[in-house]
Amino acid sequence: KSVEPSRAVLSLFCMSKVKHVLMAAVTSSLLACPSWAAQFGMVVGVDDYKHFEAFPAPIGELSDLEGAVNDASLIAASMRRAGIDLPDNRILIDSGATVESFLAGWKEMTRDAKSGDTIIVSFSGHGGQEKEVSEPFDEKTDGLDETIMFHEFDPTNPRIGRLSDDQLRELLSKEAAYNIIWVMDSCHSAGLTRSVNSERMGLTRSGGVWDIPLDPILGELKAQIGDDEADDLPNVTQILATASED
Repeated sequence: KSVEPSRAVLSLFCMSKVKHVLMAAVTSSLLACPSWAAQFGMVVGVDDYKHFEAFPAPIGELSDLEGAVNDASLIAASMRRAGIDLPDNRILIDSGATVESFLAGWKEMTRDAKSGDTIIVSFSGHGGQEKEVSEPFDEKTDGLDETIMFHEFDPTNPRIGRLSDDQLRELLSKEAAYNIIWVMDSCHSAGLTRSVNSERMGLTRSGGVWDIPLDPILGELKAQIGDDEADDLPNVTQILATASED
């Protein structure tokens, strides 16, 4: 199930008040969990992108962000006050927020959690889009997959440093035993936006639209079924920063 923001909530995101909205939603979701269930968390915040210009970037250039790390840090502190299992290695900030560290944190949580436990993931950073070049071909309207972008995202090979909506769905579809709260504060997150505007690139969390190479990179997560074609995931609550994917 998805929690789509109202106009009022969207305005809060635009004013960098995301942390309050997200934590209220996370808290209400946790209250519905059985008292015996454990909660495991992972928090990602990326302001500093390896290949982007410092904020504010010149017009038309890919820009670092301001506020994503602050949001992540406050969310992490709130999670810890709530007693959620959130060790330092699952607070992924700037250069520590890589695809590899994210997948390692996910593997750790799903290894340690028991049936009925809750897993919470929060991501604050750039979101992008990419043209579909291989199966699963599920984007029938615009032919674009949505992505979240990590510190090492590489414009010279846009397969590096990102996870697509299909890849994220692959992770979620295998974990029916757990209650999952999936929080995405990034552009295009409801595809997993705001429209891309090159004249204001440095003022949004949009990472652009990319043509990706045909050949996967070594160790890339394989998606078996498209996001649009997959069955519903009743154990997953999505809290998204945008009400649409485009």
